[in-house]
Amino acid sequence: MAGEEPSLVYEPATEWMLEYGDTRCRAGRIFGTEEKPTLLLLDQHNPASFFSWLIAGEALEDVGSNKRLLIRFGEDNEEFMLDAGLILKMERYGKAFRGSGVRKAERSEQAAEPDFLARHFDLDPAEGAAIKWIDVSRGGKIVRLETGSLEQIYRGMNKCMDDLIRHWGVDPAVQRTVATMPKFENIVSVAQRIQRHYPRSAIANSEQTNMHFRVMVDAEGKVTDCKLTNLTAAENFDDKPCMVIMEFARFSPALDQAGSKVPSYHAGIISYRLN
Repeated sequence: MAGEEPSLVYEPATEWMLEYGDTRCRAGRIFGTEEKPTLLLLDQHNPASFFSWLIAGEALEDVGSNKRLLIRFGEDNEEFMLDAGLILKMERYGKAFRGSGVRKAERSEQAAEPDFLARHFDLDPAEGAAIKWIDVSRGGKIVRLETGSLEQIYRGMNKCMDDLIRHWGVDPAVQRTVATMPKFENIVSVAQRIQRHYPRSAIANSEQTNMHFRVMVDAEGKVTDCKLTNLTAAENFDDKPCMVIMEFARFSPALDQAGSKVPSYHAGIISYRLN
């Protein structure tokens, strides 16, 4: 709980590891001991001013989390409650909990301003510098991960993301001029088509998942490529969503601040749910 001292502190067991992948940028660190480890992962699948995170292992057992917990990223941020949604387990670590951002999501009128994307393209190193620990709590018990300053992690993730979108064939400097990202014009009908192809093996195992996808959209709004960026995390799911998107999706192209059409990308999440 905000302002209270932690009941248990987990010190780092490893250095930070920064992974430059083909589909994401990831920073990871292990806390605790070899016998009772806790894993922290910070992920970005596309440029943004926030990351998604995952905590797995002994710290969650200690705090007694099931589907809900409170989380706080350092002194400058208030704690907020998250619902895990899907119950996750990771080999070696066990129970896992995930979310995104370092504070409670709030709607912002700034989203309508033309320079919104340019100002929200990168992680803010000043925000990272202010985060030196992460608290997870439930029922009054607080467990702290002593992360140390995240400033250099933020800088490393920004560099990784610039390199990654160059790998996609997109110029980061051009993307920072974009005022309007590509708009998915028929997302509802495409989502319905994807849901009709729910893999039988996943149904048989009662499996549900969230799958990140990324499409490249040219200056005319045509989809030129599609990738599922976390398919390996969903073993019984296939790449059918990208086949559907490539064939049926319609986009309006990105516009820069001068109103010119420019090539860009669209990133989203496909949620597979059993009724």
